[in-house]
Parts: sequence; C-alpha cells; structure tokens
Amino acid sequence: FWIRGDFQDPAKDAPFAADMAKKGIQVLALLPWYTKDTSGWAEYVKKQVQATPAVPAWEITNEPEMTWWGGPIPPEQYMDMLREAHAIIRAANRDARIVGPAVGANPEGVAYLKTLIERGLFDFVDAVSVHYYPFHHSTQLAEVKQAIAGRKPIWITETGWTTADQEGGAAAQRQYILSHYDRASGILGSDPAIEVIFNYELNDNRHPALPDKDDGWGLTYGPEGGFGKKPAYHEFKKLLVNEPRGCRYARSPPKNPVADF
Repeated sequence: FWIRGDFQDPAKDAPFAADMAKKGIQVLALLPWYTKDTSGWAEYVKKQVQATPAVPAWEITNEPEMTWWGGPIPPEQYMDMLREAHAIIRAANRDARIVGPAVGANPEGVAYLKTLIERGLFDFVDAVSVHYYPFHHSTQLAEVKQAIAGRKPIWITETGWTTADQEGGAAAQRQYILSHYDRASGILGSDPAIEVIFNYELNDNRHPALPDKDDGWGLTYGPEGGFGKKPAYHEFKKLLVNEPRGCRYARSPPKNPVADF
C-alpha cells in the first residue's frame, strides 16, 4: 500500500516515514511549494530528501498551475524546480520514483501539462500525477492521456468525494468509492493507463465538515469526530483487503497518521 503526505518538517516526517515502512506502507512524499519565489526551493528539497532518503517516491509540488494559493508557477520556472529536485533525489536514492506535476484534470491543468511536456517533462519524471475531482468538474482524463500518449503511467494522487456535499453526503462518498476504484469495473480502477490511485483523504480536518471550507473529504470524521469511520471507509478497506497488487490507497497528513485500516 501507499500513503501520500506533505513533507515540510523533517523532525516529523522522518519518524512518520520510518513508521510507515515498518508497517509495509510505501510513502509518496509530496513537496508542496506555495509561492512564486523559488529561491529557497533547492535548499528545502535537499533538507527533506537528506532526512528521509529511503522514501520510495517524491511528488514535485502540488497544483502549481492553480491560483487558489497565489499561483501559478510559470512552466519554465516549474521545469527548473523539477530539474533541481530530480538531481537531489537521484543523488540520494537512484531507485526513488519521481512524479509530477500534480495538476488538475481540467482545461488549465491540461494546458499546463502540455507546456511542460514540450519543455521536457518526461526526462525528469517516472509518472505523471494528476488530480481528478468530479465534484470540482476536474475530469478531463481523456485530454490528459492524449497529451501523455502512453509515454508515462498516470498516478491519480488526489481524488474522492466530500461528505460535506449537502445533496449526497456520506452515501454519495460511498458510491464514489464503489464506482471509481474497483480494478474490474471502476471508472479509474479499470483504466490501464492509471497505475496508482490515492484517495483524498484519510481524515477530515473539522467536525462537522464545512462545505464552504472544501472539507469533508476524509474517510473518517477526523480528530474532532473521534476518527469515526464513514461508510466509504469500509468500502475502501474492502478494496485494500481484496486487492492482490495493492494499488488503491489513502492520504493522511504526517501530523495525524491513521494507517490502521
């Protein structure tokens, strides 16, 4: 199994990665960067990688094409960041997988991805990571696959449904798990172009979740809800138990890991 988490504090991230390794859970370490000033990027990456060199996979930034955090990062600047990260990671662990750019499967994300491909993206990543959210109308996987043209596998590093959806709630989230993740029949799970799926996310941040805060994506109600398990949690667990190749996963922030399904 895999778990994805933000890596921003080696004092917390290193013990988290070690604990996951003991449990047989592989870590995709996300290196988020929410500023257009990249002067400290290489130092940040080096600090994180040197603290956890055995991490099996790294994701380079999170949604760099979007404006919600103050972006976007210009494509040429992203490529410079990717080259620097690639060199640092490969020097520490030649077997580590590098994925990116974690763009949305929407018009802006597809356009950004195409520009990166033109600038040599495939020379520096082992897989292309994409965020797929029907709730946010981010579902243009056909356009993503057309741009990639089979040259790299796709990692869906964020997808899911929120129970803060006032129309469907917990029932809609459960149905999303059933309709999207199954290897035989799932919209995503049965797609041969997709190598890994990460459910966003394991735990809610607030309880009750607030629709206007883009919350409620967890499979549990989080610390404020006593980590109560939602119906989708149990469906997700069935997939993990029945999945012989272990390719259906969840995300939990390092500050609050709950990996005991």
